Amino acid sequence: ITNVGSSHIGRLGSKRAIAVEKSRLINVLPKRGRAVLNADCPDSRRIAVAAPCPVVTFARYHPARVRARHVRRLARGGTAFDILYSGKSYAVCLKHPGEHNVANALAAFAAAVAVGVAPARAAAGLSRAKISLAGRMHVRPWRGGSIVDDSYNANPDSMRAALAFMHDQEAARKVAVLGDMLELGKLSRALHRKLGEELAGRDIDLLVTVGSASEWIGRGSGFGPERWRHFKRPLAAAAWVKKKMCGGETVLVKGSRGMGMEVIVKKITEVGAVREPPKKTGNKEMEE
Repeated sequence: ITNVGSSHIGRLGSKRAIAVEKSRLINVLPKRGRAVLNADCPDSRRIAVAAPCPVVTFARYHPARVRARHVRRLARGGTAFDILYSGKSYAVCLKHPGEHNVANALAAFAAAVAVGVAPARAAAGLSRAKISLAGRMHVRPWRGGSIVDDSYNANPDSMRAALAFMHDQEAARKVAVLGDMLELGKLSRALHRKLGEELAGRDIDLLVTVGSASEWIGRGSGFGPERWRHFKRPLAAAAWVKKKMCGGETVLVKGSRGMGMEVIVKKITEVGAVREPPKKTGNKEMEE
């Protein structure tokens, strides 16, 4: 279990209910099984206490079997750090950008050693690993700056991680193009607004929101019209972003899978103008 966050809170109602559901995965393990849990997550620490089998914990900030130290960002976009395990240190040079991926790497290392992979081999594998899924923190050059394509999916926790990554970047201007976070149920407005309030403290020069719920990100940020624009549809946002960028910007594109935010990445990186498709009629679902 990598974490207990807000994903699917719209279906389960609370983080506590999410923790209970995830704990059931651990409860059915046999005594000879292994549970791999995040010791930085309070809910996971509680799950670990009741586990019916040995637990391998990983963490950045709390005591755990698998730890990270000397975390440092690399100029080419990756992250270097050392993994501490069983009294030994293993160097890792992760190609994936964003410090949040350090926790993911620790989880992968912990899972590997839990099933018998040699620690040195697991660390070496992490250093060789490449991003194979489009839209997962894929950084590409664009107009003297870069596009951070994290369009595959989004929830409040992954949004915070992506914005933390943006905060650490050096660019002429930083632009966040954020779509709706879906499956948040009755908490949707509050969680979008809270993200906006947190975003106000980040180093973001321009916010572009796409959809309906994402408008509350902009409202929560307190940004005026010179720093925030809202669009209902991805193509309209893409056309505006492509027109307004002068060069040297770092642009983050992120939203839930159902928002189709990858269209924005595709359109703004295409040569030529972005045109809205002809309006469809008679099929409301397709139009939406």
